Amino acid sequence: MKQFHETYASNEKLSPPVREISRTNNIMIMTHSKSDAELEFYVTPAQKNNYSKRELENQMDSRLFERAMISDIKDESSPVRL
Repeated sequence: MKQFHETYASNEKLSPPVREISRTNNIMIMTHSKSDAELEFYVTPAQKNNYSKRELENQMDSRLFERAMISDIKDESSPVRL
């Protein structure tokens, strides 16, 4: 409970969705996430898509956050085409 409070207390944006996902998913996200950005990345779709434990685990094991960040960097560095 202490870790839960410390993780989410200062982030008002995540307070509502965190309440709507399971305790198991919250614990998995807290222990896996290395940054606030990663935490938010997994909490939001877990809540919106109602991820099961297994689905969330698959998303995290496939390094979805890292792949999304790499994709964003590549998109920003590519020239704009009209």
